[in-house]
Amino acid sequence: GGIFELVTGLYSGATIALESGFGKDPKVILENWKLIQPTIFFSVPKVYQSLFDLTKQDKEAEDLFFHSELKFIFTAAAPLPQKLSDEFEQRNVPVVEGWGLTETSPCCTLTDAHKKRQSGVVGNPIPGVTIRIADDGEIQVHGPNVMKGYYKNDEANIGIFTDDGYFCTGDVGEITPDGLKLVSRKDRIFKLSNGEKVIPSDLEKLIEMKCHYVSFAMVVGGGEDYPVALLFPNKKLLDHPDYAKTIEEGCFCPRNMEELGKCLHGCLHDANCGIGQKF
Repeated sequence: GGIFELVTGLYSGATIALESGFGKDPKVILENWKLIQPTIFFSVPKVYQSLFDLTKQDKEAEDLFFHSELKFIFTAAAPLPQKLSDEFEQRNVPVVEGWGLTETSPCCTLTDAHKKRQSGVVGNPIPGVTIRIADDGEIQVHGPNVMKGYYKNDEANIGIFTDDGYFCTGDVGEITPDGLKLVSRKDRIFKLSNGEKVIPSDLEKLIEMKCHYVSFAMVVGGGEDYPVALLFPNKKLLDHPDYAKTIEEGCFCPRNMEELGKCLHGCLHDANCGIGQKF
């Protein structure tokens, strides 16, 4: 990812600044932000989440982050939660999302900064790259950016390429009119004890959108009677509740973990009743 950013910046004649805190501390990022005032910022969803948490507590930090010269932000490595995407859209900051793997150098697709971002859609192939969907839904890639194979690792190379030379990414997706849409990792899709297939990312997005006091959700349950979800609460938001913003009518802002637990009991019940599947 870093190579892609550096080469793209150099090719475009841009001045590149490397963040000295390695993305681990949002306060350090904003201190660097003061010095550089970047027009473009490359990072990952976890960093954007931590920056949003900080700017919600500090108006000066918010004004600094969303300064007038910020042309767009670039995100990759993991899906950007829709609620973060919406925050950028409300401030007229375009989001460019890339998709690929280390094995593909790493970029395969890019979204169009001028089009409204859609959750899960990672855009169209970059020049020279071809993408197709296998019968089982796996995304396969061909192009000069794809590696030759894992170095001196015959075991890892078994089945990684198709007979006609396409790289098997392990991601499951579909082609839409707006570009490639990611569904899940192939190894994350599982079946319950009754044989019913579960795509955990669909459920995780549903839960995360249902309650903005949940930072992340992780659904598991392969071979079990029903799936379960591990929820990661947004503790910083609990410390500073946003009473002016709710996801839907009738939602209230919990003030502590106990209230969040009671709130989620109802939210998860509504989500379960709304997915239209047996589990």
